[in-house]
Amino acid sequence: MFKIIFLICFFLSSLFSQNITFLTHSTKDKVYIDESKEMRGLKHSGRRSFQVELIREMMKLVAHKSKIIHDVPYKRGLLIVQREDNIAFFNMARRPHREDLVKWVGPLQVGESFFYTATKFPKIINSIEDSKKLKSICVLNGTSHDTFLVNNGFENIIRNNSYEGCFKMLVHGRVDVAMLSAISLHETLKAANISEDKVQKSFLAYSLDGYLAMSKNIDDSTIKTWQNALDKLKSDGTYDLLMLKYWQSK
Repeated sequence: MFKIIFLICFFLSSLFSQNITFLTHSTKDKVYIDESKEMRGLKHSGRRSFQVELIREMMKLVAHKSKIIHDVPYKRGLLIVQREDNIAFFNMARRPHREDLVKWVGPLQVGESFFYTATKFPKIINSIEDSKKLKSICVLNGTSHDTFLVNNGFENIIRNNSYEGCFKMLVHGRVDVAMLSAISLHETLKAANISEDKVQKSFLAYSLDGYLAMSKNIDDSTIKTWQNALDKLKSDGTYDLLMLKYWQSK
């Protein structure tokens, strides 16, 4: 009887999940659109391609029929998932001030965010207060990095539309530091055509996990179904295989 009830609940939550529209961000040069008009990750292209394929595997497990994922600017996706119904947006940092704005599935990944300086223009940073004294800190507009600086009273923020743009400004001495998660450094520098010896890690700003955020109207049983799918991929080894195939460099 319990098994029958579970299957019925799973079926109903799967039906509801078909109405969910999936959004992501910052996928340029990390994905391609296949013949079915579905977004696919490019192999060995880093975090974004991995996330797309991870979500696709979760879609399979919950029988989510539509595999369409739309790329939108980060700040727009952040607003849409909070204001509109039946939206799923990834990757989004789970921070205390956002906790009740959406529902959460994850973490999709974990990571530490650092201030990076240019090797040619080194800056000594031993504390958050030291970083506030810098002339400029470049961040991707609207991200958790941006929010972190604003919430901590920084007045030296330079916002860019891409992480690659920040690091190009960094190595040319146009900003003092750039802020980025350590797990994204390699792919960001590769996309910006910058050799890794041109930048150096300076100071750990904070640690933060990334999640799949879902609109608050989506019922808790559906959230649990998606969380169970992610947990299964982690436990059966699929998660690690996707990491090797899509995130890790050749």
